[in-house]
Amino acid sequence: MQNYEGKTLVMAYSVRAADGAPVSMPLRWDEVTEKLDPRAYTIKTARKRLDEVGDLFAPSLSGVLKLDPVIQKLRGQ
Repeated sequence: MQNYEGKTLVMAYSVRAADGAPVSMPLRWDEVTEKLDPRAYTIKTARKRLDEVGDLFAPSLSGVLKLDPVIQKLRGQ
């Protein structure tokens, strides 16, 4: 619900203005489960995660990320 005029978006790795200083953290699809706790990603844990899994957002900035296959799949094609 963020894709309309007047709404702001948070970039990857942005610290949110909320209790615990949560960080907008890129995830792998296999991490998106019912056990996912967004509160686990904070300003205190972000560096360790980056060291462990690397920069999962980097492909978005390199031009190698291709969304066409994803869009086709979402459309059921």
